[in-house]
Amino acid sequence: MTKRIAPRARFSASWAGGVIALISITSLVMGGVSANDPSGGAFAAPSRATEALSLLGQDPYTVSGGELNLEVSISSSLSEPTDNVVITAQSSVTNRAAFTRVVNGTNTGSVLDQVEIALTALPSPGGSARAISLTLGAAGALALPALSAPGVYPLTIALEQANGQVRESFTTFAVVVEGGLFASPVNNEPRLAVAWVWPLVAGPAELPNGSADPAVSAAALPTGRLGRQVSALSRHLDIPITISPGPETVTARNTSPLRSGLLAVAARAQVLAGPYVPVDIPSLIENLLSGIADNELATGNTALSEYFSSPPDIRTALANPVSPGALTLLRARGTTRVAISNSALVNGSRSVPTAPFSLKITPPAGVNETTISAVASDDGIANLLTGASPVLSGQLVLAALALNAYASEGAAKGTVLVNPFDLDIPEETFSTILNGLRNHPLLKPVTLESFFSEVPAVQTSTGALETRELTTYSPPAPPVKASALNATANRVLALQTFIGSDAREVRTANQWLLRAPSATFTEAAGQARARRSLKDAQARVTAALAQIEIPNPGTITLTSENGSIPLTFRNNLDQTVRVRISLASEKLSFPTGSTQELELPPANTTVRIPVQARTPGTFVLRLNVASSDGLLIIAVQEFKVRSTAVSTIGIILMIGAVVVLAAWWILDARARRKKRREKTAVAA
Repeated sequence: MTKRIAPRARFSASWAGGVIALISITSLVMGGVSANDPSGGAFAAPSRATEALSLLGQDPYTVSGGELNLEVSISSSLSEPTDNVVITAQSSVTNRAAFTRVVNGTNTGSVLDQVEIALTALPSPGGSARAISLTLGAAGALALPALSAPGVYPLTIALEQANGQVRESFTTFAVVVEGGLFASPVNNEPRLAVAWVWPLVAGPAELPNGSADPAVSAAALPTGRLGRQVSALSRHLDIPITISPGPETVTARNTSPLRSGLLAVAARAQVLAGPYVPVDIPSLIENLLSGIADNELATGNTALSEYFSSPPDIRTALANPVSPGALTLLRARGTTRVAISNSALVNGSRSVPTAPFSLKITPPAGVNETTISAVASDDGIANLLTGASPVLSGQLVLAALALNAYASEGAAKGTVLVNPFDLDIPEETFSTILNGLRNHPLLKPVTLESFFSEVPAVQTSTGALETRELTTYSPPAPPVKASALNATANRVLALQTFIGSDAREVRTANQWLLRAPSATFTEAAGQARARRSLKDAQARVTAALAQIEIPNPGTITLTSENGSIPLTFRNNLDQTVRVRISLASEKLSFPTGSTQELELPPANTTVRIPVQARTPGTFVLRLNVASSDGLLIIAVQEFKVRSTAVSTIGIILMIGAVVVLAAWWILDARARRKKRREKTAVAA
């Protein structure tokens, strides 16, 4: 049924004032404005309007027979006083496919009602804003009586010239419900549980030269991508939500503007653990880098625990992307439930709305099959966040959630909404949704933890827990070679064993290592930055080892056969370390062994190594200093040793030679005397 109303006969100045007053009251009750929301609720206008016609605010739902209040912006420079605003209601949508067709403008359904209002008759709360109030499901001065049954109705708002030509239009949805503010609308069943997960993460915040990444710094400002999200959340602390903060992102020095708001949000929200930087865990595992993947999760958990002064929830994880290997790793770290994208599931469209189910983890050959509790996020609704009009995008999300509530057909189900990783939208969109979720009769905002506990798991017709399977995911290669990542990881781990995991040098080297496989490092520029991150990690290890100073090369003099060589080491680290020294020389022997372990506390340590010279002269002594496990070579040095001592054997040989020589001389002298006597006797 099409109905056109002559608005001038119905709009008077007193009626306009009544609309403004009604909108003010409705925005307080239905928009749910609280002390945490100074913006004025769903009717807060954006700073400027760039379109001829745009949506500034709308009631998130309307009780059948009640008033639907809208506020639109109409540009005076793009309209004429003789223009009209035409509101057309179409038949309700009953499934996601029909909803999508309306949003895409390919099908708006049959027309149920239509109202035409002169532009000059619309009351203005100020500026370009115009207020509209319509009675739904009942007769009235401005009414859409056909919208009486509960449902989600497309509502097209058009700015038309006097000749009927449309200047501009947009389509929103009117959500009609039965009963009072807190009534259960669907056959007295519970409201649809809505778990909204906010990944608050960016790429690595520090550049290889040590300076802050300007893009991350900008994102953390109050007007930046992350700053706007934290601002919206901090003004709606009464709405249960789940955040997944990037550990490297929030702990970086250039993201400090986020801190106060984020701490306030975390005190009321569920905080999920996650990798230190955004990484593709399936890619790491497939490339035999599961140790680095585990390190990402462990370091991320530690960083968030220190930042928030309490540990994040490791039992619940946001797994995107996901693979059986990634799920196996998460289970090993204590995760018992995951949220995954519905596109990662076989027949993922079955997951709208969703409820917990059992997700099969297909193991390698020879390993028993396991499962994990899971829910599927609604990617279709998440895609609505990035529309061109901020408030309209928020209203579309609320309408899609309401449609899910009606589509659940009395079953206890819910919707998991996960913001895109790099979401960059105006704060008005977030505020529109958060205000709309407050006291909504169809929707119940919950944390992800509450979602798992409150929404019954899906069961088969036989009563068994429904088991779902993942689609095949082919991950990309890491941004740097796996061999380079493993080699650097081994050196960082060896340094950790050498000086302790809490050492500043170890933590810094590990952070550079973990930045290298960031999923944000794509294409040539990103891959070059990833390689530089690995070089920085290696450089940090080398710099830490350089804090162990070994004796300067020089000449050591031995004045006796058995002596000792003094070696002075200086440890400039804050920790006591154990080193292994190895000595080698062709002319020296080492009575206590050529390899020894030494304990080096901070500052200087002098040790004397017993030696025995095999021969006098000048020769080379080689000193090799390594970590106690031999995995890190700290230094290799050569010394000159001059021995002026004569050995005992040498002395014995010399004495023996003298004795032999003396005996020979005596015998020779006697022989000569005897010969002379014999010659004398013959002559006589």
